[in-house]
Amino acid sequence: MNLNDLKNFDVKNINVEFLKENFVRKPENAVKALLILVSFLFMFNIFSAKQKEARELKTKITEMEDKMESINNYQKDLKELNHYIESLSAGIPDYEIIDKLSDFAEKRNIHILSFSPAKSENEKFYRRTMIDLNISAGSYKDLALFIYDIESSPFNLRVDQWTGQLATDLESISSDQAAKQETKKQSIQVQVQIGAINFKK
Repeated sequence: MNLNDLKNFDVKNINVEFLKENFVRKPENAVKALLILVSFLFMFNIFSAKQKEARELKTKITEMEDKMESINNYQKDLKELNHYIESLSAGIPDYEIIDKLSDFAEKRNIHILSFSPAKSENEKFYRRTMIDLNISAGSYKDLALFIYDIESSPFNLRVDQWTGQLATDLESISSDQAAKQETKKQSIQVQVQIGAINFKK
């Protein structure tokens, strides 16, 4: 008899009257039956314990497989992120930002009136540098082209925010007859914040 036989054993099939008569005639049979019963219970308990251990082990294996899948997905995502970062432009050093902005401004007839010192913020994968500019533009077209040049440059520059207003300057010019007259000249005064991204590689 093996464990499978014990598992399928049905106590309803036992002939109780037959066993009682045998135990009365032969008491030693009662001792044997008791030993068999104890052995049966012992083996049944072992079988039940092994089944429980097997279920617990299966649960742990399933949990480990789920964890391994999560780790593999994380490593895959991290690899793709690193590959994406490697493909991005590294940006430009902080000390070159104002030079690049000056080049864009000169190209679009923009006057840089003042600018603030660079401020930096460090994140996990990149460093962000911000510079505030006060500029003057002769037209909205020049201003739009200046912003376009910044946003489309390969230096990871962007316009974070800006505000503007019309300003009127009075300048005196002389006519051929040396008569002075005042001419009004309008310009657009803009406060703009430029952000530069430098990815850590």
